[in-house]
Amino acid sequence: MMKTNRSTLRAKLMIGLVALLVSASSMVVTTTPAADAASFEGWEYTARISSTRSDGLALTDVSFNGLKIFERISLPAMNVFYDNDVCGPYVDRIGGSSYTSEGPTEFTQNGVRWLQIGLTDRIGAYVITQMFYMSENGDFDAHIFSKGLQCNIRHDHIPFWRLDFDLAGQGNDVIRRATNNGMVNMNQEFSMSATAAVNHGWEVQDTATGDVVTIQFDDGNFGLPGQVIPETNYLTNNVFGRQYRSSEQTWQGGATYGLFGDNGETISDVVLWYSGYLPHSPEEGPSLWHSTGIRMKVNPANNQPATIAGGVVDGSGNPYSGAQVDLFSENRAAYLSSASTNGSGAFSFEVDPGCYVLTYIAPTGTSFNGSQYQDRAVCVTSGQTSGGNDAVAISPGGGAASVGDRVTYSDGSPAAGVTIDLFSENRGSWLGSTTTDSNGNYSFDLSAGRCGVVTFVAPTGQTFVDTGGPYKNTDFCVANGQNLSTVDAVLAAAGGQASLGDRVTNASNGSGVPNVKIVLYQANGDGSRGAWIRDEVTNGNGNYGFSVSGGCYVLDFVAPGSRTWTATGGQYLRRAACVSAGQTNNNLDGVLN
Repeated sequence: MMKTNRSTLRAKLMIGLVALLVSASSMVVTTTPAADAASFEGWEYTARISSTRSDGLALTDVSFNGLKIFERISLPAMNVFYDNDVCGPYVDRIGGSSYTSEGPTEFTQNGVRWLQIGLTDRIGAYVITQMFYMSENGDFDAHIFSKGLQCNIRHDHIPFWRLDFDLAGQGNDVIRRATNNGMVNMNQEFSMSATAAVNHGWEVQDTATGDVVTIQFDDGNFGLPGQVIPETNYLTNNVFGRQYRSSEQTWQGGATYGLFGDNGETISDVVLWYSGYLPHSPEEGPSLWHSTGIRMKVNPANNQPATIAGGVVDGSGNPYSGAQVDLFSENRAAYLSSASTNGSGAFSFEVDPGCYVLTYIAPTGTSFNGSQYQDRAVCVTSGQTSGGNDAVAISPGGGAASVGDRVTYSDGSPAAGVTIDLFSENRGSWLGSTTTDSNGNYSFDLSAGRCGVVTFVAPTGQTFVDTGGPYKNTDFCVANGQNLSTVDAVLAAAGGQASLGDRVTNASNGSGVPNVKIVLYQANGDGSRGAWIRDEVTNGNGNYGFSVSGGCYVLDFVAPGSRTWTATGGQYLRRAACVSAGQTNNNLDGVLN
Protein backbone atom coordinates (compact mmCIF):
# COMPACT_ATOMS: atom_id res chain seq x y z
CA MET A 1 0.00 0.00 0.00
CA MET A 2 1.28 3.43 -0.87
CA LYS A 3 0.27 6.87 0.33
CA THR A 4 0.59 9.76 -2.11
CA ASN A 5 -0.03 13.47 -1.83
CA ARG A 6 -3.71 14.28 -1.98
CA SER A 7 -5.04 16.43 -4.79
CA THR A 8 -7.65 19.12 -5.22
CA LEU A 9 -10.84 18.55 -7.18
CA ARG A 10 -10.01 17.17 -10.62
CA ALA A 11 -11.18 14.71 -13.28
CA LYS A 12 -9.12 11.83 -14.64
CA LEU A 13 -9.89 9.15 -17.20
CA MET A 14 -9.48 5.43 -16.84
CA ILE A 15 -9.56 3.97 -20.33
CA GLY A 16 -11.24 0.71 -19.41
CA LEU A 17 -14.15 2.27 -17.51
CA VAL A 18 -14.67 5.10 -19.98
CA ALA A 19 -14.99 2.55 -22.74
CA LEU A 20 -17.71 0.80 -20.78
CA LEU A 21 -19.55 4.03 -20.05
CA VAL A 22 -19.65 5.21 -23.66
CA SER A 23 -19.62 2.06 -25.77
CA ALA A 24 -23.02 0.44 -26.14
CA SER A 25 -21.46 -2.56 -27.84
CA SER A 26 -19.77 -3.55 -24.58
CA MET A 27 -23.04 -3.64 -22.64
CA VAL A 28 -25.31 -6.64 -22.11
CA VAL A 29 -28.88 -5.92 -21.00
CA THR A 30 -29.90 -8.25 -18.20
CA THR A 31 -33.36 -8.60 -16.71
CA THR A 32 -32.92 -11.63 -14.45
CA PRO A 33 -30.76 -12.10 -11.34
CA ALA A 34 -27.20 -13.21 -12.04
CA ALA A 35 -24.97 -15.48 -9.93
CA ASP A 36 -21.63 -16.18 -11.57
CA ALA A 37 -18.51 -17.50 -9.81
CA ALA A 38 -15.33 -15.98 -11.19
CA SER A 39 -11.62 -15.52 -10.50
CA PHE A 40 -8.92 -12.98 -11.38
CA GLU A 41 -5.25 -12.79 -10.32
CA GLY A 42 -5.83 -14.35 -6.88
CA TRP A 43 -9.37 -13.00 -6.43
CA GLU A 44 -12.28 -15.40 -6.11
CA TYR A 45 -15.88 -14.16 -5.94
CA THR A 46 -19.46 -14.74 -6.97
CA ALA A 47 -21.38 -11.90 -8.66
CA ARG A 48 -25.06 -11.67 -7.82
CA ILE A 49 -27.81 -9.22 -8.82
CA SER A 50 -30.98 -9.67 -6.81
CA SER A 51 -34.16 -7.98 -8.05
CA THR A 52 -35.78 -8.68 -4.67
CA ARG A 53 -33.02 -7.01 -2.64
CA SER A 54 -32.33 -4.23 -5.18
CA ASP A 55 -28.87 -3.68 -3.70
CA GLY A 56 -27.08 -3.38 -7.01
CA LEU A 57 -24.35 -5.77 -8.00
CA ALA A 58 -23.37 -7.75 -4.90
CA LEU A 59 -20.20 -9.81 -4.65
CA THR A 60 -20.31 -12.76 -2.26
CA ASP A 61 -17.69 -15.17 -0.95
CA VAL A 62 -14.91 -12.74 -1.89
CA SER A 63 -11.33 -13.90 -1.19
CA PHE A 64 -7.81 -12.90 -2.22
CA ASN A 65 -5.03 -15.48 -2.48
CA GLY A 66 -7.14 -17.86 -0.40
CA LEU A 67 -7.85 -15.30 2.35
CA LYS A 68 -11.60 -14.75 2.84
CA ILE A 69 -12.48 -11.01 2.85
CA PHE A 70 -16.23 -10.47 2.43
CA GLU A 71 -19.26 -12.65 2.90
CA ARG A 72 -21.12 -10.01 0.86
CA ILE A 73 -20.45 -6.45 -0.37
CA SER A 74 -23.25 -4.44 -1.98
CA LEU A 75 -24.87 -1.00 -2.43
CA PRO A 76 -28.31 -1.17 -0.77
CA ALA A 77 -29.25 2.48 -1.45
CA MET A 78 -28.24 5.88 -2.76
CA ASN A 79 -30.34 8.56 -1.08
CA VAL A 80 -30.96 11.91 -2.78
CA PHE A 81 -31.68 15.19 -0.97
CA TYR A 82 -32.65 18.42 -2.73
CA ASP A 83 -32.18 21.94 -1.39
CA ASN A 84 -35.28 23.00 0.53
CA ASP A 85 -36.79 19.57 -0.27
CA VAL A 86 -38.08 20.94 -3.59
CA CYS A 87 -38.05 17.32 -4.79
CA GLY A 88 -37.83 14.10 -2.86
CA PRO A 89 -36.00 13.09 -0.86
CA TYR A 90 -35.63 9.78 -2.67
CA VAL A 91 -34.16 6.36 -1.95
CA ASP A 92 -32.59 5.17 -5.22
CA ARG A 93 -32.15 1.39 -5.26
CA ILE A 94 -30.41 -0.02 -8.30
CA GLY A 95 -30.44 -3.43 -9.94
CA GLY A 96 -34.19 -3.96 -9.95
CA SER A 97 -36.16 -5.50 -12.79
CA SER A 98 -33.86 -4.25 -15.57
CA TYR A 99 -30.33 -2.91 -15.77
CA THR A 100 -27.22 -3.03 -17.95
CA SER A 101 -24.30 -5.24 -16.95
CA GLU A 102 -20.79 -3.76 -17.17
CA GLY A 103 -17.91 -6.17 -17.70
CA PRO A 104 -16.16 -8.04 -16.31
CA THR A 105 -13.32 -6.32 -18.18
CA GLU A 106 -9.56 -6.32 -17.56
CA PHE A 107 -7.29 -3.29 -17.94
CA THR A 108 -3.81 -2.13 -16.86
CA GLN A 109 -3.07 1.08 -14.95
CA ASN A 110 0.48 2.15 -13.95
CA GLY A 111 1.71 -1.34 -14.75
CA VAL A 112 -0.88 -3.02 -12.49
CA ARG A 113 -3.58 -5.35 -13.83
CA TRP A 114 -7.18 -4.68 -12.74
CA LEU A 115 -10.59 -6.25 -13.23
CA GLN A 116 -13.76 -4.14 -13.31
CA ILE A 117 -17.35 -5.37 -13.02
CA GLY A 118 -20.58 -3.51 -12.38
CA LEU A 119 -23.97 -2.44 -13.67
CA THR A 120 -25.73 0.67 -14.97
CA ASP A 121 -29.32 1.47 -14.03
CA ARG A 122 -31.66 4.32 -14.93
CA ILE A 123 -33.88 5.81 -12.24
CA GLY A 124 -35.96 8.66 -13.59
CA ALA A 125 -33.54 11.09 -15.24
CA TYR A 126 -30.52 9.65 -13.39
CA VAL A 127 -28.01 7.29 -14.94
CA ILE A 128 -26.22 5.44 -12.13
CA THR A 129 -23.24 3.14 -12.63
CA GLN A 130 -22.00 0.96 -9.78
CA MET A 131 -18.55 -0.58 -10.18
CA PHE A 132 -16.17 -2.87 -8.33
CA TYR A 133 -12.43 -2.95 -9.17
CA MET A 134 -9.93 -5.63 -8.10
CA SER A 135 -6.15 -5.38 -8.63
CA GLU A 136 -3.50 -8.06 -8.72
CA ASN A 137 -1.89 -6.27 -5.73
CA GLY A 138 -4.84 -6.81 -3.40
CA ASP A 139 -6.62 -3.46 -3.88
CA PHE A 140 -10.42 -3.48 -3.95
CA ASP A 141 -12.46 -0.44 -5.03
CA ALA A 142 -16.20 0.12 -4.58
CA HIS A 143 -17.36 3.10 -6.66
CA ILE A 144 -20.52 4.87 -7.77
CA PHE A 145 -20.95 7.15 -10.79
CA SER A 146 -23.99 9.34 -11.47
CA LYS A 147 -25.20 11.84 -14.05
CA GLY A 148 -28.51 13.41 -15.01
CA LEU A 149 -30.91 15.95 -13.50
CA GLN A 150 -34.23 14.80 -12.09
CA CYS A 151 -35.02 18.28 -10.74
CA ASN A 152 -33.21 21.42 -11.81
CA ILE A 153 -31.87 22.31 -8.36
CA ARG A 154 -28.78 21.56 -6.32
CA HIS A 155 -28.88 18.17 -4.61
CA ASP A 156 -26.73 15.62 -2.77
CA HIS A 157 -26.47 11.90 -3.53
CA ILE A 158 -25.56 9.84 -0.44
CA PRO A 159 -24.49 6.30 -1.45
CA PHE A 160 -24.46 3.59 1.21
CA TRP A 161 -22.16 0.58 0.80
CA ARG A 162 -22.67 -2.47 3.02
CA LEU A 163 -19.52 -4.52 3.78
CA ASP A 164 -20.22 -7.84 5.49
CA PHE A 165 -16.71 -8.87 6.59
CA ASP A 166 -15.67 -12.45 7.26
CA LEU A 167 -11.92 -11.74 7.27
CA ALA A 168 -10.05 -15.06 7.46
CA GLY A 169 -13.43 -16.65 8.17
CA GLN A 170 -16.32 -15.71 10.43
CA GLY A 171 -15.45 -14.48 13.91
CA ASN A 172 -12.57 -12.55 15.53
CA ASP A 173 -13.08 -9.48 13.30
CA VAL A 174 -13.03 -5.97 14.77
CA ILE A 175 -13.40 -2.48 13.26
CA ARG A 176 -10.46 -0.24 14.25
CA ARG A 177 -10.21 3.55 14.24
CA ALA A 178 -6.99 5.60 14.19
CA THR A 179 -6.56 8.11 17.02
CA ASN A 180 -3.69 10.30 18.16
CA ASN A 181 -2.89 7.51 20.64
CA GLY A 182 -2.95 4.66 18.15
CA MET A 183 -5.62 2.29 16.82
CA VAL A 184 -8.77 1.81 18.93
CA ASN A 185 -11.08 -1.22 18.67
CA MET A 186 -14.74 -0.33 18.05
CA ASN A 187 -16.38 -3.19 19.91
CA GLN A 188 -19.90 -1.71 20.20
CA GLU A 189 -22.25 -0.60 17.43
CA PHE A 190 -21.52 2.99 16.40
CA SER A 191 -22.35 5.77 13.92
CA MET A 192 -19.48 8.20 13.25
CA SER A 193 -18.18 10.75 10.81
CA ALA A 194 -15.29 9.42 8.73
CA THR A 195 -13.19 12.21 10.25
CA ALA A 196 -13.52 10.56 13.67
CA ALA A 197 -10.49 8.56 12.55
CA VAL A 198 -7.21 10.46 12.21
CA ASN A 199 -6.26 10.72 8.50
CA HIS A 200 -9.26 8.55 7.64
CA GLY A 201 -7.57 5.65 9.40
CA TRP A 202 -10.25 2.92 9.39
CA GLU A 203 -9.52 -0.78 9.12
CA VAL A 204 -10.91 -4.22 9.88
CA GLN A 205 -8.60 -6.73 11.55
CA ASP A 206 -8.86 -10.40 12.35
CA THR A 207 -7.54 -10.43 15.92
CA ALA A 208 -6.64 -14.13 15.74
CA THR A 209 -4.62 -14.09 12.50
CA GLY A 210 -3.49 -10.45 12.30
CA ASP A 211 -4.86 -10.04 8.75
CA VAL A 212 -5.98 -6.46 8.01
CA VAL A 213 -8.12 -4.67 5.42
CA THR A 214 -7.61 -0.88 5.36
CA ILE A 215 -10.34 1.49 4.16
CA GLN A 216 -9.43 4.68 2.27
CA PHE A 217 -11.44 7.61 0.91
CA ASP A 218 -11.34 8.54 -2.80
CA ASP A 219 -9.76 12.01 -2.71
CA GLY A 220 -9.04 12.14 -6.45
CA ASN A 221 -5.89 10.01 -6.51
CA PHE A 222 -7.51 6.74 -7.59
CA GLY A 223 -7.43 7.73 -11.28
CA LEU A 224 -11.16 7.29 -11.88
CA PRO A 225 -13.31 9.46 -14.17
CA GLY A 226 -15.85 12.06 -13.11
CA GLN A 227 -15.83 15.02 -10.77
CA VAL A 228 -14.23 13.74 -7.57
CA ILE A 229 -14.92 15.42 -4.24
CA PRO A 230 -11.62 16.53 -2.69
CA GLU A 231 -10.20 15.37 0.61
CA THR A 232 -11.46 18.37 2.57
CA ASN A 233 -15.06 17.31 1.97
CA TYR A 234 -14.88 13.74 3.23
CA LEU A 235 -16.08 15.02 6.61
CA THR A 236 -19.53 14.54 5.05
CA ASN A 237 -18.79 10.79 4.80
CA ASN A 238 -19.83 8.45 7.60
CA VAL A 239 -18.80 5.05 8.94
CA PHE A 240 -21.26 2.77 10.73
CA GLY A 241 -20.41 -0.38 12.68
CA ARG A 242 -23.18 -2.95 13.08
CA GLN A 243 -23.67 -6.44 14.40
CA TYR A 244 -24.80 -8.76 11.59
CA ARG A 245 -28.56 -9.24 11.43
CA SER A 246 -30.22 -11.09 8.57
CA SER A 247 -33.07 -8.55 8.64
CA GLU A 248 -30.67 -5.66 7.85
CA GLN A 249 -29.15 -6.88 4.60
CA THR A 250 -31.32 -4.49 2.57
CA TRP A 251 -32.24 -0.84 3.03
CA GLN A 252 -34.78 -0.10 5.77
CA GLY A 253 -37.22 2.83 5.59
CA GLY A 254 -36.97 6.11 3.69
CA ALA A 255 -34.21 8.51 2.71
CA THR A 256 -31.85 9.42 5.58
CA TYR A 257 -28.33 10.65 6.12
CA GLY A 258 -27.99 8.24 9.05
CA LEU A 259 -28.33 4.49 9.31
CA PHE A 260 -30.80 2.22 11.06
CA GLY A 261 -29.93 -0.55 13.53
CA ASP A 262 -27.71 1.14 16.15
CA ASN A 263 -28.80 -0.84 19.21
CA GLY A 264 -25.51 -0.53 21.08
CA GLU A 265 -24.87 -4.26 20.78
CA THR A 266 -21.44 -5.84 20.95
CA ILE A 267 -20.17 -6.50 17.42
CA SER A 268 -19.16 -10.15 17.13
CA ASP A 269 -19.94 -10.50 13.41
CA VAL A 270 -18.75 -7.31 11.67
CA VAL A 271 -20.87 -5.40 9.18
CA LEU A 272 -19.36 -2.04 8.21
CA TRP A 273 -21.50 0.49 6.33
CA TYR A 274 -19.84 3.43 4.56
CA SER A 275 -21.79 6.43 3.26
CA GLY A 276 -20.28 8.82 0.71
CA TYR A 277 -21.15 12.27 -0.60
CA LEU A 278 -21.86 13.22 -4.21
CA PRO A 279 -23.10 16.83 -4.71
CA HIS A 280 -24.57 17.94 -8.04
CA SER A 281 -25.57 21.45 -9.09
CA PRO A 282 -27.73 22.36 -12.14
CA GLU A 283 -24.92 24.54 -13.51
CA GLU A 284 -22.88 21.40 -14.12
CA GLY A 285 -25.55 20.08 -16.47
CA PRO A 286 -26.96 16.57 -16.88
CA SER A 287 -23.99 15.07 -18.79
CA LEU A 288 -21.19 15.42 -16.22
CA TRP A 289 -20.35 12.16 -14.48
CA HIS A 290 -19.79 12.52 -10.73
CA SER A 291 -18.02 9.81 -8.77
CA THR A 292 -17.03 8.82 -5.29
CA GLY A 293 -16.01 5.62 -3.59
CA ILE A 294 -13.77 3.74 -1.24
CA ARG A 295 -10.64 1.69 -1.73
CA MET A 296 -9.75 -1.25 0.46
CA LYS A 297 -6.31 -2.79 0.69
CA VAL A 298 -5.80 -6.40 1.74
CA ASN A 299 -2.79 -6.76 4.05
CA PRO A 300 -2.29 -10.39 5.06
CA ALA A 301 -0.49 -10.94 8.36
CA ASN A 302 2.63 -12.01 6.47
CA ASN A 303 2.44 -9.05 4.07
CA GLN A 304 1.98 -5.95 6.23
CA PRO A 305 2.93 -2.54 4.78
CA ALA A 306 6.50 -1.34 5.13
CA THR A 307 7.91 2.19 5.32
CA ILE A 308 10.76 3.76 3.39
CA ALA A 309 11.95 6.94 5.09
CA GLY A 310 14.79 9.38 4.69
CA GLY A 311 15.70 13.01 4.36
CA VAL A 312 17.54 15.69 2.42
CA VAL A 313 19.96 18.22 3.93
CA ASP A 314 21.90 21.09 2.40
CA GLY A 315 25.66 21.29 2.16
CA SER A 316 25.85 22.62 5.73
CA GLY A 317 23.82 19.75 7.15
CA ASN A 318 20.62 21.77 7.62
CA PRO A 319 17.20 20.24 6.75
CA TYR A 320 16.17 20.91 3.16
CA SER A 321 12.39 21.24 2.73
CA GLY A 322 10.55 20.92 -0.56
CA ALA A 323 13.01 18.57 -2.26
CA GLN A 324 11.23 16.08 -4.53
CA VAL A 325 11.76 12.35 -4.11
CA ASP A 326 10.26 9.91 -6.65
CA LEU A 327 9.53 6.26 -5.91
CA PHE A 328 9.93 3.56 -8.58
CA SER A 329 9.56 -0.20 -8.60
CA GLU A 330 12.69 -2.35 -8.71
CA ASN A 331 15.16 -1.39 -11.47
CA ARG A 332 13.02 1.72 -12.10
CA ALA A 333 10.62 -0.45 -14.08
CA ALA A 334 7.56 1.69 -13.19
CA TYR A 335 6.93 5.04 -11.52
CA LEU A 336 4.85 4.63 -8.34
CA SER A 337 4.63 7.87 -6.38
CA SER A 338 6.29 11.12 -5.34
CA ALA A 339 6.88 13.02 -2.10
CA SER A 340 8.45 16.31 -0.99
CA THR A 341 10.57 16.72 2.11
CA ASN A 342 8.82 18.51 4.96
CA GLY A 343 10.08 21.34 7.17
CA SER A 344 12.46 18.89 8.86
CA GLY A 345 13.83 17.75 5.51
CA ALA A 346 12.16 14.33 5.93
CA PHE A 347 10.03 12.17 3.63
CA SER A 348 8.45 8.72 3.78
CA PHE A 349 6.55 6.22 1.63
CA GLU A 350 4.27 3.44 2.86
CA VAL A 351 4.78 0.48 0.51
CA ASP A 352 4.27 -3.23 0.09
CA PRO A 353 7.24 -5.45 0.97
CA GLY A 354 9.68 -5.57 -1.93
CA CYS A 355 12.49 -3.68 -3.64
CA TYR A 356 12.31 -0.11 -4.88
CA VAL A 357 14.37 2.78 -6.27
CA LEU A 358 14.33 6.29 -4.78
CA THR A 359 15.18 9.15 -7.14
CA TYR A 360 16.14 12.42 -5.46
CA ILE A 361 15.67 15.54 -7.62
CA ALA A 362 17.86 18.50 -6.72
CA PRO A 363 15.93 21.79 -6.24
CA THR A 364 16.66 24.62 -8.66
CA GLY A 365 20.12 26.05 -8.10
CA THR A 366 21.46 22.98 -6.26
CA SER A 367 22.90 19.61 -7.17
CA PHE A 368 23.90 16.25 -5.73
CA ASN A 369 27.67 16.47 -6.28
CA GLY A 370 27.15 18.04 -9.67
CA SER A 371 24.15 15.92 -10.75
CA GLN A 372 20.48 16.93 -10.72
CA TYR A 373 19.42 13.37 -9.80
CA GLN A 374 20.53 10.75 -7.34
CA ASP A 375 19.20 7.15 -7.22
CA ARG A 376 19.16 4.84 -4.23
CA ALA A 377 17.95 1.20 -4.22
CA VAL A 378 16.21 -0.07 -1.10
CA CYS A 379 14.42 -3.32 -0.16
CA VAL A 380 11.95 -3.72 2.73
CA THR A 381 10.28 -6.69 4.38
CA SER A 382 6.80 -6.99 5.90
CA GLY A 383 6.29 -4.36 8.60
CA GLN A 384 9.84 -3.01 8.29
CA THR A 385 10.78 0.68 8.45
CA SER A 386 13.86 1.46 6.39
CA GLY A 387 15.34 4.79 7.45
CA GLY A 388 18.57 6.60 6.70
CA ASN A 389 17.82 7.03 3.02
CA ASP A 390 19.38 10.50 2.94
CA ALA A 391 20.84 12.80 0.31
CA VAL A 392 22.86 16.03 0.42
CA ALA A 393 21.93 18.93 -1.86
CA ILE A 394 24.85 21.29 -2.54
CA SER A 395 23.93 24.95 -3.13
CA PRO A 396 26.13 27.05 -5.45
CA GLY A 397 25.86 29.91 -2.95
CA GLY A 398 23.67 32.93 -2.40
CA GLY A 399 22.50 32.07 1.11
CA ALA A 400 19.11 31.17 2.53
CA ALA A 401 15.81 32.90 1.75
CA SER A 402 12.66 33.70 3.69
CA VAL A 403 9.02 34.63 3.16
CA GLY A 404 6.67 36.31 5.63
CA ASP A 405 4.89 39.47 6.80
CA ARG A 406 1.95 40.18 9.10
CA VAL A 407 -1.70 39.28 9.66
CA THR A 408 -3.95 42.08 10.93
CA TYR A 409 -7.62 42.87 11.39
CA SER A 410 -9.21 45.48 9.15
CA ASP A 411 -9.00 48.01 11.98
CA GLY A 412 -5.20 47.58 11.95
CA SER A 413 -4.89 45.59 15.18
CA PRO A 414 -2.60 42.51 15.12
CA ALA A 415 -4.08 39.04 14.70
CA ALA A 416 -2.17 36.67 16.97
CA GLY A 417 -2.23 32.88 16.78
CA VAL A 418 -3.36 32.68 13.13
CA THR A 419 -2.25 29.43 11.44
CA ILE A 420 -0.24 29.75 8.21
CA ASP A 421 0.75 26.75 6.08
CA LEU A 422 3.61 26.62 3.59
CA PHE A 423 3.27 24.55 0.40
CA SER A 424 5.46 23.88 -2.60
CA GLU A 425 4.52 25.40 -5.95
CA ASN A 426 0.86 24.86 -6.97
CA ARG A 427 0.21 23.48 -3.46
CA GLY A 428 1.85 20.27 -4.60
CA SER A 429 2.95 19.26 -1.10
CA TRP A 430 2.81 20.62 2.42
CA LEU A 431 6.18 21.89 3.71
CA GLY A 432 5.49 23.31 7.15
CA SER A 433 3.24 25.40 9.39
CA THR A 434 3.57 28.33 11.80
CA THR A 435 1.37 30.79 13.73
CA THR A 436 1.52 34.55 14.04
CA ASP A 437 3.09 36.03 17.18
CA SER A 438 1.50 38.64 19.47
CA ASN A 439 2.21 41.35 16.88
CA GLY A 440 0.68 39.34 14.03
CA ASN A 441 4.07 38.59 12.48
CA TYR A 442 5.20 35.30 10.93
CA SER A 443 7.96 34.04 8.64
CA PHE A 444 9.27 30.88 7.00
CA ASP A 445 12.97 30.26 6.48
CA LEU A 446 13.83 28.60 3.18
CA SER A 447 17.10 26.78 2.60
CA ALA A 448 17.30 28.23 -0.94
CA GLY A 449 15.32 30.34 -3.36
CA ARG A 450 12.15 28.75 -4.66
CA CYS A 451 8.48 29.25 -5.55
CA GLY A 452 5.63 28.18 -3.32
CA VAL A 453 2.25 28.99 -1.77
CA VAL A 454 1.42 30.51 1.62
CA THR A 455 -2.05 29.54 2.92
CA PHE A 456 -3.59 31.66 5.67
CA VAL A 457 -6.20 29.87 7.81
CA ALA A 458 -8.67 32.15 9.61
CA PRO A 459 -9.65 31.34 13.22
CA THR A 460 -12.97 29.51 13.54
CA GLY A 461 -15.86 31.62 12.28
CA GLN A 462 -13.67 34.43 10.91
CA THR A 463 -13.02 35.43 7.32
CA PHE A 464 -10.43 37.29 5.27
CA VAL A 465 -11.42 40.65 3.83
CA ASP A 466 -10.25 40.05 0.26
CA THR A 467 -11.51 36.45 -0.12
CA GLY A 468 -14.65 36.57 2.03
CA GLY A 469 -13.82 33.08 3.26
CA PRO A 470 -11.74 31.31 5.91
CA TYR A 471 -8.72 30.76 3.61
CA LYS A 472 -6.35 32.92 1.60
CA ASN A 473 -3.69 31.52 -0.75
CA THR A 474 -0.75 33.64 -1.91
CA ASP A 475 1.80 32.47 -4.50
CA PHE A 476 5.41 33.63 -4.16
CA CYS A 477 8.86 33.19 -5.64
CA VAL A 478 12.13 34.17 -3.93
CA ALA A 479 15.73 34.10 -5.07
CA ASN A 480 18.68 32.76 -3.08
CA GLY A 481 19.41 35.19 -0.28
CA GLN A 482 16.14 37.12 -0.72
CA ASN A 483 13.89 37.99 2.24
CA LEU A 484 10.36 38.47 0.89
CA SER A 485 8.36 40.32 3.57
CA THR A 486 5.22 41.42 1.76
CA VAL A 487 2.99 38.32 1.98
CA ASP A 488 0.26 39.60 4.31
CA ALA A 489 -3.44 39.01 5.06
CA VAL A 490 -6.28 41.03 6.60
CA LEU A 491 -9.10 39.55 8.70
CA ALA A 492 -12.54 41.08 9.26
CA ALA A 493 -12.42 43.54 12.15
CA ALA A 494 -11.78 42.08 15.61
CA GLY A 495 -14.91 41.81 17.72
CA GLY A 496 -17.09 41.61 14.63
CA GLN A 497 -18.05 37.97 15.05
CA ALA A 498 -21.61 36.81 15.63
CA SER A 499 -22.94 33.58 17.13
CA LEU A 500 -25.72 31.12 16.38
CA GLY A 501 -26.90 28.35 18.65
CA ASP A 502 -29.23 26.97 21.28
CA ARG A 503 -30.12 23.50 22.51
CA VAL A 504 -31.59 20.18 21.41
CA THR A 505 -33.97 18.65 23.94
CA ASN A 506 -36.26 15.66 24.43
CA ALA A 507 -39.97 16.41 24.05
CA SER A 508 -40.79 13.97 26.84
CA ASN A 509 -38.91 15.66 29.68
CA GLY A 510 -37.02 18.67 28.32
CA SER A 511 -33.60 17.12 28.98
CA GLY A 512 -30.70 17.90 26.64
CA VAL A 513 -29.77 15.44 23.88
CA PRO A 514 -26.01 15.01 23.26
CA ASN A 515 -24.20 14.14 19.99
CA VAL A 516 -26.88 15.53 17.66
CA LYS A 517 -25.38 16.70 14.37
CA ILE A 518 -26.09 20.25 13.15
CA VAL A 519 -24.82 21.28 9.71
CA LEU A 520 -24.17 24.98 8.98
CA TYR A 521 -24.51 26.43 5.47
CA GLN A 522 -24.32 29.89 3.95
CA ALA A 523 -27.75 31.12 2.85
CA ASN A 524 -28.32 32.00 -0.78
CA GLY A 525 -30.00 35.28 -1.70
CA ASP A 526 -33.38 33.54 -1.90
CA GLY A 527 -32.90 31.98 1.54
CA SER A 528 -32.10 28.50 0.24
CA ARG A 529 -29.14 26.46 1.42
CA GLY A 530 -25.83 27.55 -0.07
CA ALA A 531 -22.22 26.50 0.50
CA TRP A 532 -21.44 24.10 3.36
CA ILE A 533 -19.42 25.72 6.17
CA ARG A 534 -18.94 23.12 8.91
CA ASP A 535 -20.64 20.66 11.30
CA GLU A 536 -21.09 20.71 15.06
CA VAL A 537 -22.58 18.23 17.52
CA THR A 538 -24.41 19.00 20.74
CA ASN A 539 -22.49 18.62 23.99
CA GLY A 540 -23.52 16.58 27.01
CA ASN A 541 -26.24 19.11 27.89
CA GLY A 542 -27.61 19.29 24.35
CA ASN A 543 -26.10 22.72 23.67
CA TYR A 544 -24.31 23.77 20.49
CA GLY A 545 -22.97 26.97 18.96
CA PHE A 546 -21.40 28.41 15.82
CA SER A 547 -19.14 31.48 15.71
CA VAL A 548 -19.81 33.24 12.39
CA SER A 549 -19.37 36.49 10.55
CA GLY A 550 -22.37 38.72 10.05
CA GLY A 551 -24.70 37.34 7.39
CA CYS A 552 -27.49 34.85 6.70
CA TYR A 553 -27.22 31.11 7.36
CA VAL A 554 -29.12 27.83 7.12
CA LEU A 555 -28.85 25.17 9.84
CA ASP A 556 -29.83 21.54 9.23
CA PHE A 557 -30.52 19.44 12.34
CA VAL A 558 -30.07 15.66 11.78
CA ALA A 559 -32.03 13.46 14.19
CA PRO A 560 -30.06 10.45 15.47
CA GLY A 561 -31.12 6.91 14.66
CA SER A 562 -34.86 6.55 14.04
CA ARG A 563 -35.88 9.61 16.04
CA THR A 564 -37.86 12.51 14.57
CA TRP A 565 -38.31 16.23 15.18
CA THR A 566 -41.57 17.45 16.71
CA ALA A 567 -41.66 20.39 14.29
CA THR A 568 -41.36 18.30 11.10
CA GLY A 569 -42.20 14.73 12.02
CA GLY A 570 -39.13 13.66 10.08
CA GLN A 571 -35.41 13.10 10.58
CA TYR A 572 -34.46 16.61 9.42
CA LEU A 573 -35.19 20.07 10.75
CA ARG A 574 -34.07 23.19 8.90
CA ARG A 575 -33.75 26.65 10.47
CA ALA A 576 -32.59 29.90 8.88
CA ALA A 577 -31.20 32.97 10.62
CA CYS A 578 -29.50 36.27 9.81
CA VAL A 579 -27.14 37.97 12.26
CA SER A 580 -25.14 41.16 12.16
CA ALA A 581 -21.58 41.57 13.43
CA GLY A 582 -21.46 41.18 17.19
CA GLN A 583 -25.02 39.81 17.43
CA THR A 584 -25.96 36.61 19.27
CA ASN A 585 -28.93 34.45 18.25
CA ASN A 586 -29.42 31.66 20.77
CA ASN A 587 -32.98 30.78 19.77
CA LEU A 588 -32.29 28.08 17.18
CA ASP A 589 -33.45 25.03 19.10
CA GLY A 590 -34.75 21.61 18.21
CA VAL A 591 -37.07 19.22 20.05
CA LEU A 592 -36.91 15.47 19.45
CA ASN A 593 -39.78 13.03 19.74
